[in-house]
Amino acid sequence: MNEQELRERLDAAEVPPVRLTVEDLVGSGRRRVRWRRTWQAAGAVALATGVLLATPTVLFGHGGGQVPPVAARPVRCPVEALALPPGAGPVSADAVDPSGRYILGNEDAGPPVAGGGLEKTRPVLWTDGRPRVLPLITTTARATAVNAGGVVVALAAVGGSQDWNAIVRYTDGRPARLDPPPGKWLFSGNVKINTAGDILVSAASHTTAAVFLWPAGSTTGVRLPLPAGAAGFDRTDDGTIVGHVLSDHGRKLTSYAWDRKGNGRELTAPAGQDADVFAARGEWAAGNLRPSGAAARWNLRTGALTVLDGVRGQAISVNVEGWIVAGGGVYRDGAPVKPAPGYPVAIADDGTVVGSLGPAPLAWRCR
Repeated sequence: MNEQELRERLDAAEVPPVRLTVEDLVGSGRRRVRWRRTWQAAGAVALATGVLLATPTVLFGHGGGQVPPVAARPVRCPVEALALPPGAGPVSADAVDPSGRYILGNEDAGPPVAGGGLEKTRPVLWTDGRPRVLPLITTTARATAVNAGGVVVALAAVGGSQDWNAIVRYTDGRPARLDPPPGKWLFSGNVKINTAGDILVSAASHTTAAVFLWPAGSTTGVRLPLPAGAAGFDRTDDGTIVGHVLSDHGRKLTSYAWDRKGNGRELTAPAGQDADVFAARGEWAAGNLRPSGAAARWNLRTGALTVLDGVRGQAISVNVEGWIVAGGGVYRDGAPVKPAPGYPVAIADDGTVVGSLGPAPLAWRCR
């Protein structure tokens, strides 16, 4: 199926159609490759430290189970195939800013980097629907997040590394490498940026795990005073950091909301389950329970937990209204919102959802 056929299929799709995933439509091969690339650094860090920083799709898989009841007010999600940069290869849509104006993706830019490590990718930024390829400062970079000011953060491999060993910030499309504290650090695939421009990432060096923060505009990172075994996955606009701590030789996982000083509030889980938080926005956090794998949402203000019992697959995005993206679906107050065919991966505050259908990057405008 070529790009034109994909676009025609999307144009003909009714909203909402039956709930399909990319696996149902075009096979799961490309999705597995994309996630392997995105989380490759996390695996390397985990091996280096004995600490699992983030390998959610390995833990939980996709789909399955009974979904919650349909929402009382129907939500329509008209879809568009995003324009591609001239001459671009396959491009994914991987993130969206809270306003929905900026959509971030990555282009497959050729064979793996010499030595067979990371595949070559280049960041692509859509502004009001217009795409452009962002410049590289090395052979490969993978963009992971964009804020409402259009500032992009990306992982990079420099100095011939076969792992993500650098962080790059793009301001007005211009790249700048960010310096971590001294040491040889490898970074996880979950680099986040909030509205102010603060950048958060988990890292490891030999047997040491750490969480770094670059304040807005700074090129020098600071190590946050979090507990041993901590990984930080997201940072809200009020400075709250969500993440987890592995203890008891990796057998116990506890999730927290921390302030910058390292003061933490535990995010609760039902008896017999661990909480594994992964994303945050406003007063909401999203993640999963272990070992059940059920998607879950926490209210960071009240501590209240909502479990999506029938929803499996890692909860990777949440917006200010508490809508979450989990396992290739979108959920509002625990009920499924059904976009047209494709695989959603991120949601903005205005209801813009981004993802892909095979090689086609997509945006749904859910209202």
